[in-house]
Amino acid sequence: KQITNWEEFWKKLDKNMECGIGNREYEKLFENLQLYEILQIILTRIRSCDETLAKSQPWKLNKTTEQEKIISTLSSLCKEIIVCAKQLAPFLPSTKEVITEIIDVENKKILTKQIFPRK
Repeated sequence: KQITNWEEFWKKLDKNMECGIGNREYEKLFENLQLYEILQIILTRIRSCDETLAKSQPWKLNKTTEQEKIISTLSSLCKEIIVCAKQLAPFLPSTKEVITEIIDVENKKILTKQIFPRK
């Protein structure tokens, strides 16, 4: 609801994605089957996203005057979430599928669906 300029959001996300999803450290650990260390890298990225979201609080920003900041923050977080999903794929393939379905970069759609619904 905070994003009013979706075209700009997708442009920014596409630009962020061009930076690549590879993480050299991740790839090296995967080659050496250091699974615990791989999961630690992914969890660190997820925690970083959580901290960024908590600090920036884009839902509190004025969607008219602070649209650029909202787009920048959310597109960056979406990129990180997609990277985490792709890195998690060997461990949790269905979670990766759900995340990439929710953040559908190819079709430029974001679904409002809970990944882990509460019971």
